Amino acid sequence: MADDSGLNLLVAQAFLEGFGIECDIVRDGTAALAKALEGDYAAILLDIQMPGLDGCEVARRVRAREGKEEGRRVPIVAVTAYTRPDDLARFREAGIDDFLAKPFEPSQLKAKLRTILPG
Repeated sequence: MADDSGLNLLVAQAFLEGFGIECDIVRDGTAALAKALEGDYAAILLDIQMPGLDGCEVARRVRAREGKEEGRRVPIVAVTAYTRPDDLARFREAGIDDFLAKPFEPSQLKAKLRTILPG
């Protein structure tokens, strides 16, 4: 999970751990990209507005790397307040699979995870 707000990260981390999901958290796009490229994650949750690289650029670079390697495509979800149709089209173009609108309830996060995670 990447978000530039420490409070958002703490809340999301508490929700995820409450669901029994282990997670890494970072506060900017550059750190998110580094983690995404070095780790083997079941999913990536990205804020869109972050210092360094924004969420769309992180997604583009992850997808470019996946295109060069054999393997699975990790689901990427934008966790954002930007939910206008033109925003969502921009996310899809960047390789983002889905979005979760901020603010969100634990049940909304859990439902989103059910749609993107295997089993």
